[in-house]
Amino acid sequence: MLFALSCKTETEDDGPVVKCDQTTLIDQSGYPSAPIGNATVSQAVVSGNCLKISYSSSGCDGSSWQVQLMTDGTVDLSTIPATRKLKLVLLSQETCTAVINKEKSFDISNLQVSGAQSVALNIENNGQVVVYQY
Repeated sequence: MLFALSCKTETEDDGPVVKCDQTTLIDQSGYPSAPIGNATVSQAVVSGNCLKISYSSSGCDGSSWQVQLMTDGTVDLSTIPATRKLKLVLLSQETCTAVINKEKSFDISNLQVSGAQSVALNIENNGQVVVYQY
């Protein structure tokens, strides 16, 4: 069963505004040791300033999961476009073996690179790279 927690859209005078579920955390010191757990990212899609991630892990129902999209803030300028590494951090105390699928969106506007129009987002959980154009 797929739980859809997709982006929400509201309207302002200049058009629709997409609201993401969470913000992306930039944490240089915490990033290297942040646990991925057994989270598997199956799909990542950019929609406006949101990165929608479909992921799965084992658990009972996933209701107690704590999920965060994290980066250390560094930018690899040797690639075109520039690249940022991300990981989906999943904290779970659930001991059941069912595979639970979920979707969450993250505001990635704080990942924009000054002077650029796009950045490649390399998601460590599955090695997928998506390009965020802004």
